[in-house]
Amino acid sequence: LGFIIENDVMVAELFQCVSKETAIELWTSCQLNRIHPTNTGYALHFADGKTLEAHLVIAADGAHSWVRKQLNIPISTHDYHQTAI
Repeated sequence: LGFIIENDVMVAELFQCVSKETAIELWTSCQLNRIHPTNTGYALHFADGKTLEAHLVIAADGAHSWVRKQLNIPISTHDYHQTAI
């Protein structure tokens, strides 16, 4: 069972929900220039000169993930010879 949700609708709803959380600081319209591992996690360097250190980084930026490539995380694929619409 699955659902198709338009990306802009889902992003708008998620943004609205997260905006209400006081424990979350949102950085919007940021361009990540570099990411690298540190002794305690990862350092993220942004185009505006800001740096953020994190214990966890989630590479949820698609099949051709820029984050995954920057961190040299290998992938393995398997063709299941199936198509979905």
